[in-house]
Amino acid sequence: MKNYWILTSIISGLLGGIITFILTGYWKLGLIAAILILVIVWVHNPKTRYMKAFYVVLLPLLSNIYFTIETKTENFNVEAGLKELDLTTVIVLGLIAFICLVLDYLERNGKLKETFLSVKKNKIGDINGSGNQINQTNV
Repeated sequence: MKNYWILTSIISGLLGGIITFILTGYWKLGLIAAILILVIVWVHNPKTRYMKAFYVVLLPLLSNIYFTIETKTENFNVEAGLKELDLTTVIVLGLIAFICLVLDYLERNGKLKETFLSVKKNKIGDINGSGNQINQTNV
């Protein structure tokens, strides 16, 4: 599935870049559109939902450590960043990030097939058993 999604994102990017080039006539704009579409489609891979959640949780943790900016001059004071996170918040976010990594690992290795986190698909074919009753209506 991963290779198919990469191929899908490359084809989408190429088609988007070609259409942009045809509509505008600028090859640079077509190249930018192709790269942008490729990245957007690649990022929205449904198989990587736990990694996306990991990165969303990791961003505040990293911004708390690395991206705090303080600039002071005589007439101007700027403080930007998330340095207000306390130890409890950092521990909880770190635990959520770790759980997202574990769930991503389990999903990639096929160990989440029959859990409450998996999506159950309809069974096609014969249903064996006693007392099976199916009531299906089209809405």
